[in-house]
Amino acid sequence: MKKVHDWISSGATPAPFFIPPAAGDQLAAFYEWYCTNGPSCPMAPESGLAWAGNLPGIVIYRAGQFQVQMFVFPAGCVVPPHRHPGVDTIEAHVAGHYDFRVNGTSAIPLDHLHDRRGTVSRWWGRGVRVRPSDWHDLSVFETGACFLSIQHWLRGAPSSVGEDWEGRAANSEHEALLCR
Repeated sequence: MKKVHDWISSGATPAPFFIPPAAGDQLAAFYEWYCTNGPSCPMAPESGLAWAGNLPGIVIYRAGQFQVQMFVFPAGCVVPPHRHPGVDTIEAHVAGHYDFRVNGTSAIPLDHLHDRRGTVSRWWGRGVRVRPSDWHDLSVFETGACFLSIQHWLRGAPSSVGEDWEGRAANSEHEALLCR
């Protein structure tokens, strides 16, 4: 029987924490680091769960002003146009079929989310840059959807992009969260 890897008993060292470069595109550097070194098992902080009604998000990595959140959306979900004025992000496809629009234009070719057999994403792991000034929205198809939001928080401590939100709320529970 194969033994489960245990960092403590093995003496192995987990991937180092991200240290932002002094100059250049810090989010792009973090994205590259995370895709290479990020933990394969989430290490969510205590405040790592965020809920906007039935739209869950979990922080799977956080260090300083950088974090990664995973979002899961049910089939038929529509997230209205909005932006996150204090957060620079790269959204990376994990699973599902959806139309993700940035400034009114589809950011991912819909035929790239599945191969010809309709089983495997040709867009898996690729990122779409969404700057703080970019309006973006999402329409989820019958499969549901999941993506990673790789974030650089430009002001304040990281929480959830669902709280750094400008635009109409995603649902009534999200509206209550924004109005507290």
